[in-house]
Amino acid sequence: MILALLFVVTTGSASAANEKVDLYLLVDGSGSISSSDFELQLEGMANTINNSSIVPQDGSVSISVIQFSNIAQVEIPLTTINSQSDADNISSDIIAINQVGGSTNISGAINLSVQKLPDDLSGKQIIDLSTDGVPNVNGIQASYDARDNANNSGFEELNTLGVGIGVNETFLKELVFPQPSDEYPGFYTFAGDFDTFQKEFEKKAGKEVGQKPIKLEKYTNGKDSDTKPGQQILVGETVTWSYNVTNQGDKNLTNVTIKDDVTGFTHDCGKLVPGEWCNVTYSSTAEKGQYENIGNATGQYNDTNYSDQDSSYYFGANPSIDMEKYTNGMNASSPTGPEILENDTVTWSYNVTNNGNVNLTDVIIKDDETGFTHYCGKLEPGEWCNVTNSSKAEKGQYENEGIATGDYNGLSIEGYDSSYYFGADPSIDIEMYTMGEDADEPQGPAVQVGNEVTWTYEITNTGNVNLTEINITKNGSIEKTYPNINLEPGESFTYSTTGVSKLGQQNYNGNVTAVYENEMYDEKIQVNASDPSHYLGFDHWAGVPTANPVLLVGVLGIAVLLFLKREQK
Repeated sequence: MILALLFVVTTGSASAANEKVDLYLLVDGSGSISSSDFELQLEGMANTINNSSIVPQDGSVSISVIQFSNIAQVEIPLTTINSQSDADNISSDIIAINQVGGSTNISGAINLSVQKLPDDLSGKQIIDLSTDGVPNVNGIQASYDARDNANNSGFEELNTLGVGIGVNETFLKELVFPQPSDEYPGFYTFAGDFDTFQKEFEKKAGKEVGQKPIKLEKYTNGKDSDTKPGQQILVGETVTWSYNVTNQGDKNLTNVTIKDDVTGFTHDCGKLVPGEWCNVTYSSTAEKGQYENIGNATGQYNDTNYSDQDSSYYFGANPSIDMEKYTNGMNASSPTGPEILENDTVTWSYNVTNNGNVNLTDVIIKDDETGFTHYCGKLEPGEWCNVTNSSKAEKGQYENEGIATGDYNGLSIEGYDSSYYFGADPSIDIEMYTMGEDADEPQGPAVQVGNEVTWTYEITNTGNVNLTEINITKNGSIEKTYPNINLEPGESFTYSTTGVSKLGQQNYNGNVTAVYENEMYDEKIQVNASDPSHYLGFDHWAGVPTANPVLLVGVLGIAVLLFLKREQK
């Protein structure tokens, strides 16, 4: 969730408007400054001008940049800052300035500033001079004369900033006008080196363009997060804002209050004397996505309201990974899944998506059963990684689990998805009985010729899937069809038929066919089974079954013996 925040501050009376200021920045480009220090000087100026909390972007400030060495030249003509875009452009132009090198002509730079004054002066005209040395072109007195000419021509201030131990501080302090006093604080600023130039230049520029007497700095978990996205904080973890308000003016401020536009946090600091500060913290729980809140500090001097605000950002990190596993294209997250013939190919697709809002690294796909592993690497939010793995289907219910892991700043993020299939093993059995006997071998039961013979077929689904379209045949002739039957695994039924006994040894073969129908894959598989059965058909002659020669010979033998005994008597 991304929160769109609007912050509106209203007070009982209007805040003081910024005074119109034309600021002429005189930049030392002489050979005594190394190229790296010259770049630091330019960067310090550019960063300061680009900071709206120091240099207003409401049209009240115009900037011109003049570089001086042997001669002075205009690098940037007087340009008004009406927007952040204007400030960005001026800052970029400052960074692009090429160092001229040579001597130090301070008087030439001041005189060129006078030449570039607009005909219609409005607001305050200020010269801001930065140097690391002393004038060695035209001398010190020429610089004082140029200063006086500037004062007489419309400039109201000339402030100086000396850099490094080689600077002539006495000269730079005397060059300032008006000279510092209780009535008017003209000023000289010193920076020990160009590494600290920006810090001192910010202070000087802030005073020159009417810096607000109240300054608020807001920190998120100890960091000055003024721009998006800010630092990443895990959703649900503690986020702490620090509010530091300072009286950077020269007058006492009363009724100093700190407020937050989103959290509703309020703190009363009371009175702050010049240079005094008030610091307070407030904590909450990090929310998901881009977050912004604005701290606002207000204070009063002689019924005039002053305020400053500072935005702070963080990004609520919600690392998450989603594993979607498919079996033969089916999202089979619960049993039984698709039916796949045993030993047919089964293909698993693993689709891993970063469904969080932060990058994940070292993303790996694993399978708990097959041992399959695939390295996806880095996934940005919304990015996915897809891979497949195949094997032979096993019989019966099968389950394996896809596991996706990734890393977010040392935190292991995991996602799981189980997938199922059912290994189909269609099979059928037939047991054929003649006169109730399982007469797989001859001779089988004896049945008098002409009597009724009964055959019974016991059909059993010996597989693990349903069977349909069952047909029973005897010696190739249809006995019975069951086109709409649905025989479940383990289920059986019997069917009986009759006929007339024939003379002699009779051999039969019972056969059954059935169909396993897999609608998902639009296929039909036929299975079959057979079972032999026999009987012996006999007829009567003198009470002796003529159909059995052995029995007939035995009976005739007994009759002959009885006849011979009678004759002997």
